[in-house]
Parts: sequence; C-alpha cells; structure tokens
Amino acid sequence: MIHNCEEDVIKAHKYCIRNKIALGASRSCGCFRCLSIFSPEEISDWIIERNFFDADWKRDELSTARCPYCGTDSVIGDSSGFAITTEFLGEMEKYWFGLLSDATPQGGKEIRRQDLLRIAEQFAAYDVQFSDEKESFEILNPFGKDSILVESEGDTPDSSYIVCYSFFHIHLETVEQVVAYVRDILEGRRVIIEFCKDGNWSMRADLDPQELRELSYAGLAKRLGCDGTPESYRPQQLIDFADSFHVRGWAQDADFDAVFVRDEQGNVTIQRTT
Repeated sequence: MIHNCEEDVIKAHKYCIRNKIALGASRSCGCFRCLSIFSPEEISDWIIERNFFDADWKRDELSTARCPYCGTDSVIGDSSGFAITTEFLGEMEKYWFGLLSDATPQGGKEIRRQDLLRIAEQFAAYDVQFSDEKESFEILNPFGKDSILVESEGDTPDSSYIVCYSFFHIHLETVEQVVAYVRDILEGRRVIIEFCKDGNWSMRADLDPQELRELSYAGLAKRLGCDGTPESYRPQQLIDFADSFHVRGWAQDADFDAVFVRDEQGNVTIQRTT
C-alpha cells in the first residue's frame, strides 16, 4: 500500500529523528531527500545527542541516522508502518524539501557556494582554503592551532551554516551572523570552553573572554545555568558533571587548562594547570 496523503507525509517525518532502534527493527529504509532505498545495515553515520545531565542516557535512543548516499538526516524505516517506496519518499521530499527538479538542486547549491565566497571575502587578510567542491572553507591559524571551518548545512537557499572551531560548533542562519561570529573568534572576543568529567567531555560552550577575567567556579556555574538554584537552567551543579575544563582561543596565548578542587567544607575553587 502506498501512503501519499499529506497527513501521512507529516506523520512519517517523526521517524527520521532518534531512529536507530526503529531502523534496527526495519527490513528496508529510505531517504526522503535523495529517494534512495537501502538496507539499514548500510547506515554507518549517526548524529548522537549526548545527554550529559542524565546518568542513564541511552546512546541508541538518542541516535539519528544520516543517509549513506546523501548524508542527510532524513531516513525512515518500514517499521514505522509506512511504505518505503520511491513514490512515498517522493511525496515526503516534495513536502519537506521540495528540491527535486532539473534546476532547483543545482541552483540551490550554487547559491550556497556564492554565499560562502561572500563570507570568505571578508577574511581575505587570512589564509583561507576552500574544499575542492567549494562547499566549505577553512581559515588556517598562523599559530599552528585549530583552524576555523565554515560550511553550508544543505543545498537550499535557506539552509543554515555551521561554524566549527576547536571543540565547538554552532549553527547560524545568515551570512551576516557567520561573518560576525568568525570575526569575534579571530579578534579575540570569543573563546571556546570544554568541560570534562573523568577524562571525557561533558559539555562545550563559547564565552566572551571578559567572563574569564574574573574567573570563579560560581561565576561559571551561573553563566552556564547549572548553579543548583531553583531558577537555574539545569538541575545539577556544575561540579556534578565536570571536574576540569579547557579554554581555547585563536591567539597563541589564549589557551589554558584548569581543574575544579572541592575542599572538606564543599567549597569549589578553580586551579589552573597550564
């Protein structure tokens, strides 16, 4: 049976999210971005939404498949109850993407390339290197540290961008937002901080360096919304899921590492290790 009414197309979409268990129970699956149909065993790339606030989080329950043919997180399996046919996938593509025509995919990709060129032009004073397909570029760090990577998240004119630096990445909607964010990194107005617990990372964020000039445990906990107060964003204390952190910036002297030290009275202080 082919499902092709709009209601089915909308309902089926939820099965492309956090779907590793459902795909494991499927005999066939398909991508409603490129319309490929394949075995679940072909999937090797997963988006994992790690929940570091829940000690009992289950990796498979928070894993979303990427299509092995186009890389998009738009895969559903037949265990969803929907027919995995080219016809049904095409209806989903039309509703959720609307890209498959002779001109639109290439046109959308070319627009994204031009936008990336516009962004890169703002940083002509730096060593900028594009990928072969002109779908991403790096700004190389002259100090031999991490580069900044800027790439498009998709081929449509309204796709967002991803900026990756050091431990952190962020999704941004417009050319102007990307330029401003990258400039903040290059000019020292933004640094990356990674928190670790028992040697494994637990949370990453970006900070204004001003927030580090009077560095304290209480200040960091409040800034991240995990200071244990009723109005805090997260229910846990920062010390519960982090025992150390690393700070990384663009400049050569911007990096340092530190640990949290708790005394017998339960007070937590920061001790720099580098």
